[in-house]
Amino acid sequence: LQGDLGNSLWNQKPVLPELMKRVPVTIEIAFLATLIGSIVGVTFGVISALRQDGLVDYLLRSVAIAGISLPNFAIATFVVVMPAIWWGVSPTLRYVGPLEDPFTHFKIVLVPALVLSLNLAASVMRLSRTTMLEVLRQDYIRTARAKGLRTIDVTIRHALKNAMIPVITLTGLQVAFLIGGSVIVESVFVIPGLGRYLITAIDQRDYPVIQAIVVWLGIFVMLVNLVVDMSYAWFDPRIRMS
Repeated sequence: LQGDLGNSLWNQKPVLPELMKRVPVTIEIAFLATLIGSIVGVTFGVISALRQDGLVDYLLRSVAIAGISLPNFAIATFVVVMPAIWWGVSPTLRYVGPLEDPFTHFKIVLVPALVLSLNLAASVMRLSRTTMLEVLRQDYIRTARAKGLRTIDVTIRHALKNAMIPVITLTGLQVAFLIGGSVIVESVFVIPGLGRYLITAIDQRDYPVIQAIVVWLGIFVMLVNLVVDMSYAWFDPRIRMS
């Protein structure tokens, strides 16, 4: 096992150096999308559970269904095209590295990260609502309320952590879909990440590059799921790692 991914059939350059230039960009966008989607999804899921069958609940559930239904490439195209048609403005489609201009770089990667986070936020919101409703019906929650604890204390200190295990599992599984979505989103926003590199390699029939990207994406998804499994012990003390 050498780790030698060979040379590109298109330009005869080693694949690994070209790959390593693009890996950080894709990881950065995936991390931002996961962070935004998880925070927004859990927050709205908890609010929806606490306002069960109310106007806020129905509104958030409708938004979540719309977020799940809309594909990433359609949202990305909408974000690029519609502001240009309506207001004459469009997102920056020229990539700037983090060392060249950190603030501009963050603005550039934030937009595709937001696009990728919509589906994740919608899925996490629906699951968070369901698990929170189940936890809020447990006896120890009734006991905590009977002791006079405030609703926010009961929700955050007792209910939220116990409702997070299924949400963490879903988040880990959604990482694979985020990577798949990045293939189109990076192309739309002209981001030089693995997704755009894969599209170019497929168009050029550059099989060593395609194989290398698939291997790296597989390793990345495996590492994310390993971190997810290890995080169970922190959220639920009954789970111990040996």
